[in-house]
Amino acid sequence: MTAISKITCKLAKQVSNLSKIGKSNLNKTRKFPNKSIRTMKSDILDIIKPKKVILENLNHPSLMSGFKEIQPLKGKEFVEAAYSKLVKHLNMEDIAPELIYGKRKDLDGLAAFSRLEGKIYIDPDRIRNKADTINSLVHELKHADQFNIIARYKKGTGLSPAQVLCSDYKEQKLLNRDYYNKMIDRSGVIKGTDPEAKKAQNYYNALIGSAFNKSGDIMEKEAYKIGDQIEKIYLKQVEGLSGFKIFKRNWIDIFF
Repeated sequence: MTAISKITCKLAKQVSNLSKIGKSNLNKTRKFPNKSIRTMKSDILDIIKPKKVILENLNHPSLMSGFKEIQPLKGKEFVEAAYSKLVKHLNMEDIAPELIYGKRKDLDGLAAFSRLEGKIYIDPDRIRNKADTINSLVHELKHADQFNIIARYKKGTGLSPAQVLCSDYKEQKLLNRDYYNKMIDRSGVIKGTDPEAKKAQNYYNALIGSAFNKSGDIMEKEAYKIGDQIEKIYLKQVEGLSGFKIFKRNWIDIFF
C-alpha cells in the first residue's frame, strides 16, 4: 500500500467516525478552533484532486506583499497588522467592525464576530500560528459583512436591525444600533432590484433557519471558503508551502 493510500484510508476512517457525531454538532467548540467536520471532509477530499486545483486563484500580488511585510511581527502587533491588511483586501475599510484582542467569557473558539456588539474578538491564548489567525480573521470579517448585508436589505423593507438580527427583547437591548446604522449609512440600503438582493435574502433565510443560535449553512460555507483560500495564499506565498504540504499540514493539525 502506498503512503498516499495509507493516509487516505486513515483519514476516511476518521471521517466515518466524525460523521456519527451528527449535524447538530458541526459548529460547536472544537479542539482545534478553525476546523469543523465540514472543513475536515473538504480537506480530505483535496487529496484526490489535482495539485493545480489546490493552488488555483492564489495569485494576489497586493495581498502577498502585504503578508510578507508583516511576517516579522508577533503577537498583538501581527494580529492588528494582519487585520488591517485583510480589511483593505476585502474592501471593508468603511464597514469593518472593531477588533478586540482579548478574551471574552463566551468566546467560542479562536475568534468570533458578535452580531450584537458589532465587534470581532480574538483570544490570544488560542492562537497557534499566523496562518490559522489569518484564516479566523477572514472568516469573522465575512460574517460581519453577511450580517451587514442582511441589515441593509431588511432596512429597505422597513425593518430595523433590531427587528431583524435579534431573537428577543433582551437581545434588542444589547444590540449596537450605532454600528449597524453606520453601516447602512455608509453602504446604503439594498433594494429588491439590486444585484445583492438575492444573496441578502438567502442570508436572511439561513439566519432565520438557524434560530439565532448558529450561522446558517450558506453563511458558514462562504466564511470557511474565503478563510481557507486566503490562508492558502499565506502558506504558499509567505511560508513557501506546496499544495500537498499545505494539505499535509492541515490534516496533521486536525487529527494529531
